[in-house]
Amino acid sequence: MEQLQIHSRLYDYEALFIKDTGPVLQAFGEETVYVIDRNVYGLYKERFAQVDSRKIFFMEPVEQKKNMETVMQIIHFWKQAGVKKNWKVVCFGGGITQDVTTIAGNLYLRNIHFHCSHDFPHYITMIQ
Repeated sequence: MEQLQIHSRLYDYEALFIKDTGPVLQAFGEETVYVIDRNVYGLYKERFAQVDSRKIFFMEPVEQKKNMETVMQIIHFWKQAGVKKNWKVVCFGGGITQDVTTIAGNLYLRNIHFHCSHDFPHYITMIQ
């Protein structure tokens, strides 16, 4: 795993370049749901093999999906999955997927533990 320190005006964080995502996904545990960009999933499907597909909300990464209807679909999905405040939400995708997932998380369960493929708490993670 390679690391890169990034300094910004808002805060400093670390970029991690991970080749084996298995241990990272495994560390999230059972009380985790995922929002995954369909393109990312298509490219790296084998890396998500250990994730229960019933806990994945697949999102089309197009600007037209960046709306409240998609936010409500995600919230409904989480509600059906039984997500509680102590669960984790993990997002894999670019800006559109991250924006919509962040809004859904803040509306549904404020301060839920949120991770993103580009924004783990104080980390940016790139799948290689």
